[in-house]
Amino acid sequence: MAAHVTQQLSSASLEDACDDDDVYEVCTHVAIVRKTPELDSPELAAVPRGARNLLLEGDLGKLSKHVRRVRWRVGRDEGFVSRRCVRPVSWKSICRRTGRARWRLDVSDWRPVRGEQGREWAFLMDLIPEPSEKERIGRFHHASDRYKALVSRLCARRVCAVCLGLEDATVEVGRTKGKKPFLLQGGSDEKPNFNFNVSHDGRHVVVCAEPRTVVGVDVCAPDSERKGGGEHDLEAMKDMLTAREWAWLNTEDRAERFRLLWSGKEAFAKARGDGLGFEFKRLDLVITQVKCKDGRRLFEGKPIVDGVSLEKEWRLSLEIFEDGHVFASARGPVHAVVDAHGLFKATLRKQSITSEELDADLHLEWTPLSIADLVPDEQRKAYLRCVDDDERSLAPPPPALSPDSTTPGSVRYQTSPPPPGDVKKGSGVYVSEAPMDCQWAVYGRDDDYRSSCAKDGCVTNNRGMILGYLTETQAGSASEEFLGELEPDATGSALNALDGQDTHICTLHLDGCRLVSLEGSTLCEVDRSGRILGPRSQVLGEVRPFSYAMQREVALYLCFLDPGLLDSQV
Repeated sequence: MAAHVTQQLSSASLEDACDDDDVYEVCTHVAIVRKTPELDSPELAAVPRGARNLLLEGDLGKLSKHVRRVRWRVGRDEGFVSRRCVRPVSWKSICRRTGRARWRLDVSDWRPVRGEQGREWAFLMDLIPEPSEKERIGRFHHASDRYKALVSRLCARRVCAVCLGLEDATVEVGRTKGKKPFLLQGGSDEKPNFNFNVSHDGRHVVVCAEPRTVVGVDVCAPDSERKGGGEHDLEAMKDMLTAREWAWLNTEDRAERFRLLWSGKEAFAKARGDGLGFEFKRLDLVITQVKCKDGRRLFEGKPIVDGVSLEKEWRLSLEIFEDGHVFASARGPVHAVVDAHGLFKATLRKQSITSEELDADLHLEWTPLSIADLVPDEQRKAYLRCVDDDERSLAPPPPALSPDSTTPGSVRYQTSPPPPGDVKKGSGVYVSEAPMDCQWAVYGRDDDYRSSCAKDGCVTNNRGMILGYLTETQAGSASEEFLGELEPDATGSALNALDGQDTHICTLHLDGCRLVSLEGSTLCEVDRSGRILGPRSQVLGEVRPFSYAMQREVALYLCFLDPGLLDSQV
């Protein structure tokens, strides 16, 4: 049906629809678009972070080998990407409107560039004002656990700011005697019982927030993702389960069922506030699977405590994620809170909770976030500069420049002195092929080798001279002077190219690697095959190999290191 065909949004329509909950964006570094939902189908394109599509209900329900797939359009091609790579563009406004959040961060591959000695780590730690919380982070023995503890605390502060519209610097987090974190200043008239909870295990850090019910959350990783314990020794956990629960584990998928039970019990206890002070065997959790059309593996839990059913006052939602982790969230009434000091209870203004409030968005989708999403908006640019500074500090120094080096970012690309008479003219090549170990290379309009980019971002011309250096967002000269960068525009569908004086010189549109002038005319476009096309579709050159995941680096190269290539009259 036409209504269910994904549409690649133009810049104009994106600006109009940027608050539409059906507009989705790529939130990972890159998302691979394949021809069919099958994971081994041909690759159509690699779309970068920030690319957007309009996704309707029928676009979200594909499934291949337990991996959820969504329909995605790139130019005239239509394919499928992993659901875990995309999220609603309006995720923050949704949280602000409802006061409700379900966030997840896959931190398995995140490491501060220079560990705990770099500027990135110091910057993130400075976002946490409470000395006691910083001290708790330092208690963890393993560095990976300290990283997760830091991210958990950043999540706690950020979810309060986003859901309540607060300035991040004004957020004050306290803890109950049972170590349940809460917002000291409480919620608002619209979100009278605002509270949140955070958990981390294995690959993920998760956070939940609710405006009226109390909430607890837990993530339980499979043995392959955690440091021992758990599924491989279930006999040791028998005393934590009821007889009915233990019998329920007597199946082939007992490890998966155990994660469902354990995460559900944890979420229930954390919602109450007593955590480990609650004896798990008191809770008999009846888990049933929920039918779901969009491929999610969802479950509900009905709690029975000391033989008394609490299903009228509690709701438990559980999900088995693609990588085997179980996410569990529990909602309950205010009177169930255990708070010895009473500070948390004092922030809860509404005592009665309706069944409608318990059921609202019970199985809300988990929104994937990055570390940068946890940084306040006004400080994100400074954070990214810290990351870049740490990366530069680890890079080897550039080789010494020869006197006749081409100046990066100068008017027109040239080689000097002129090539010998028996060498093919056109772009003036001295070397006919790119180095074998380069990441990608640029060829001129006469199919002659022009320059190449190494894996470390060093760009050299066809005479072996360094033109400059590239990262995903910035370009620097051969002497490591800042030349320019790419920054998201107001719509998020394009990137503005800013020079060293922060002057906007052109715009990169992410729906096909198009560079557009300030007047709106196309300067060039790189097609799927890597051909660089001018404003009249004339071939200016070619990037080999090319994928849409590279369009940022290629755009920086064309804007700042080799702008002469765009002169179609050469």
